[in-house]
Amino acid sequence: MTILGYFLPIKDIMSFMLVLLFSVVIITLLFIWDDVYKQEFIKTYSVAGWFVSGLLIASISENAYKITGWNVLSFLNGFVTAKIVTDFRNLKL
Repeated sequence: MTILGYFLPIKDIMSFMLVLLFSVVIITLLFIWDDVYKQEFIKTYSVAGWFVSGLLIASISENAYKITGWNVLSFLNGFVTAKIVTDFRNLKL
């Protein structure tokens, strides 16, 4: 299972809580990492936070589209997903 698999549409509230807990723990650990090692060039917790936020927004819009059938939510999901894919393809490490 890939990291993106954690953000597939929610089947039940327990899986949502596990994803939320996993995200918070990862971002907290990255914040501690940056603080201990005085990371100044790129804040890794910030990058991870934006990544998780984007995936959660895409997941929320996909679930809302399935519930309501409102086309704007489908467009938002496609836009956010395309933005995430484009940003990762252009990422230079």
